[in-house]
Amino acid sequence: MINRRERALEIASSPHLYKVCCGCGSIVVLEVIHCENCKAYKFDTEEHIVVESALILGEQEQTTVTPEDLK
Repeated sequence: MINRRERALEIASSPHLYKVCCGCGSIVVLEVIHCENCKAYKFDTEEHIVVESALILGEQEQTTVTPEDLK
């Protein structure tokens, strides 16, 4: 299983494939229509925002419940 830091580096190396949810700060793939975590529809697609968010989130413990956690 890939850890948060490794996943953050993967996202930061390809920020054009992701966007940041303006509702909860989650990072999702560009094709997503609404955030799986908070159901928001507004996203920030600026690459420097995606990179900054990924690096910050990669250093933090997970604090949100994801759909995978509920399985």
